[in-house]
Amino acid sequence: MFAALFGAIMSSLDSMLNSASTILTIDLYKRHWAKSKPSLKALVAMGRMSTAAFVVLACLLAPELRRMGPIYDYMQMAWNFIWPGILAVFILGMFIKRVPAGAAVMGLLVSVPLYGVFIWVVDGPYLNVAALAFLTTSAAMLLYTHVSPGEPREIPDAGEVDLKASPRAKLFGAVIVALTIGLYLYFW
Repeated sequence: MFAALFGAIMSSLDSMLNSASTILTIDLYKRHWAKSKPSLKALVAMGRMSTAAFVVLACLLAPELRRMGPIYDYMQMAWNFIWPGILAVFILGMFIKRVPAGAAVMGLLVSVPLYGVFIWVVDGPYLNVAALAFLTTSAAMLLYTHVSPGEPREIPDAGEVDLKASPRAKLFGAVIVALTIGLYLYFW
């Protein structure tokens, strides 16, 4: 049991460190900070240094997390800064074909401060506050789309894969949504 738990923790930690150092190295250093095109050796060195820096930063911040209460609540609250904007962009982009790219960028940028303001203003569970941030972000994106609609987009069909949904997919999706809402109302 201990080995499985330790393996899961190490896997998650490794994934987070790898992702953070890749974002810093490839997306920031290689594109914006390097004076000229860096060599592969320089990129690997930057990735290793950034991983080490992230480990040191995490070790310095870990004792401070103890003051914030249960670590699970802290992690969930931290994720709630991110997911309302991502979900709003995904849902609106999937169902409304005229949502412009600017609305998506605005939704991702505005959801973080919205949740931050709502968490201090609204007295309630953090998931309800995140839902409020999602709804507000979605409304802002819809307003942006109404004022400046984009060109409708279609998924290109290469003809290699049948893109038709199963006839029962909408029914099963509706059942899952209804069950989720029912569980939320029951446990709330």
